[in-house]
Amino acid sequence: MSRYLFAKKRAIRVVLWGCLIFVVMWSFGPILFVIVSSFKFPRDIFTVTPRLFFTPTIYNYRQLIAGWPDFWSSLLNSTLVTFGTCVLMAVLSCPAAYALSRMRGKAISITGLFLIIIRMFPPIVVSIPLYPVFTFIRLVDTPWSLILIFTAFEVSVTVWILKAFLDGIPKELEEAAWIDGCSKLRAFLYIVAPLLAPGIVSAGVITALYAWNEFMFSLVFTSIRAKTAPVVISEMLSAVTGVEWGPVFAAATLQLMPALLVIWAGQRYLVKGITLGGVRE
Repeated sequence: MSRYLFAKKRAIRVVLWGCLIFVVMWSFGPILFVIVSSFKFPRDIFTVTPRLFFTPTIYNYRQLIAGWPDFWSSLLNSTLVTFGTCVLMAVLSCPAAYALSRMRGKAISITGLFLIIIRMFPPIVVSIPLYPVFTFIRLVDTPWSLILIFTAFEVSVTVWILKAFLDGIPKELEEAAWIDGCSKLRAFLYIVAPLLAPGIVSAGVITALYAWNEFMFSLVFTSIRAKTAPVVISEMLSAVTGVEWGPVFAAATLQLMPALLVIWAGQRYLVKGITLGGVRE
């Protein structure tokens, strides 16, 4: 019987490991293909027999520099938009999440429900009425238009994420600070905010990835000066002269690297934040 149980556990372990490896390869395989292909000559990218061993080259990156100078300015625009969205998100989401977590009442509940409803609208539905408004106030084709729109869409998610973290922070810590003479603002800044840091980082990572990769709003509200990297990559895929896959893969690799670095840098806070956010009284 013990041998049977041992064999059964071993078989289950092998199946689980097989499923895990399959999921990892299914998810990471396309990313690896893009990165590897960016260092191949165009003639070697789509060969019938894939070439696993090849001499790396930066030919595609040189072609990207020569043929698509707009891509580099679009990376800068993406950086500005992502940074601005994260900052504005933190400024708006922290007080809103604090209100949802600490205050009670019908109006607060309705406000929280309204935040969820906003996130349910498709981007194209929101773009139609916003475009003439942004045109009138001269925000079209500026980074500010994307910062405002991205923040409006993501704040509904980040508020609820931060509320979950705040629910796990005992209110007694604030009450003790109030008794010692701290105002509510000072208690929040010096007591709650440090404990909320993992949640802010987690929400910031989610917001940064959304702002960095978002395409629909960027396509509608930008044209020349404020184009982001996803928009330029889409233009490369629809070029009149045909798709040059080498530069496309090079551009996709450069656009992908910052997102991977953000996830890698914030993974410790994400894990800690998930643990903190799961605490309930």
